[in-house]
Amino acid sequence: MSKKFLYSLLFILISLMMISFFVSKKEHQTPKSMAILINGKKANNFPTTKNYQTNVVCKNEGKLTNPIGKVFWLKDKSRWSMEIINIQEPNTICEVTFSSTKDPCQIPGYLCYEINQSSSLTKTKDQDGESYYYNGEATDNYLTFAGINFRIIRINGDKSIRLITSSLLTSGKDTITAPYNSNPLCNQIKKVTDSVNCAKYSHSPDNIYNILNEWYQKTITGNNKTFIHRGKYCNDLSNWNKLRITYFGNYARIEQDQKPNLECNNHPNIYNDEAISIIDDIGLLSVDEARLIGTENSYLTDVKDSWTISPKEYVVSSNDQLSKLNMYLVEGFDDITTKHGLAPVINLNSLTIVSGVGTIDNPYLIIGVEKT
Repeated sequence: MSKKFLYSLLFILISLMMISFFVSKKEHQTPKSMAILINGKKANNFPTTKNYQTNVVCKNEGKLTNPIGKVFWLKDKSRWSMEIINIQEPNTICEVTFSSTKDPCQIPGYLCYEINQSSSLTKTKDQDGESYYYNGEATDNYLTFAGINFRIIRINGDKSIRLITSSLLTSGKDTITAPYNSNPLCNQIKKVTDSVNCAKYSHSPDNIYNILNEWYQKTITGNNKTFIHRGKYCNDLSNWNKLRITYFGNYARIEQDQKPNLECNNHPNIYNDEAISIIDDIGLLSVDEARLIGTENSYLTDVKDSWTISPKEYVVSSNDQLSKLNMYLVEGFDDITTKHGLAPVINLNSLTIVSGVGTIDNPYLIIGVEKT
């Protein structure tokens, strides 16, 4: 073997070692500076007791970055320790938060907290307490998850986060001719009139419920399922009958009172108390959510031709084939046998941790979920 070849080989090995050294050094740089907050107040040192929730948020030039940081209690030494890896920029500044509260909406880094910093929120009540929904003109509610672009709808009363796909899953060309909640819905109509043909709205392969669940099983897979919270979808089937028309509670709130709300409650004149919620991994927007947010110049504009979960009315005809069930769309309503699209709605765990700022150029990205 020639000396020239050995020298060349030695040069290549040394070069590779230097590259490895510099890459390793860059990945494990320490933050330029670190801020410590204990219950919202600046501190110079970590607390001396362990009864705190902790979080680490790192920024570079004011933008959230993706280093992996954690603070943990060392039982044998009775003190806190911190570990941060994957820092890519030398000017990274990390903020370590210690909080005696367990409310994720008050701890930086949690999606709930980051949403609460927005000026595009409106406070209202839902079935579980205080809810904060994004107004239609919001531009800071973008989130990417499982390769899908979503818009954040609201913080639910239980602190979970509701999302809707930013575009239609299906178009009007697809065959979608039965409502999400067809069986209980049809059974409720039968209490008022025997003319309804429940088979017409049965769980056929093209039923909305089946389409949504097929999409969910194919899209939300593996570890991504750990971020999902089984949400409450208002299934208001309260109703009354007048002149061969069965009106639903949604009609009373939206058309008569013009007061949509998220409490899934009934109009005072409705005597069939059936305002309940479906609890599931996936569902649809309610007409109340759609009307509160609005569809004109709104983040719902691209999905306004999608079905909601909410029935409007069942119109009885002397010929059953002409009887029709009208369901609300995100904008407007239509007979359920008409073809429209779908915009899946899911809910994220309240302990979801994110990076990003929620804009179209820097959407929220999920980087973990705190284990309970």
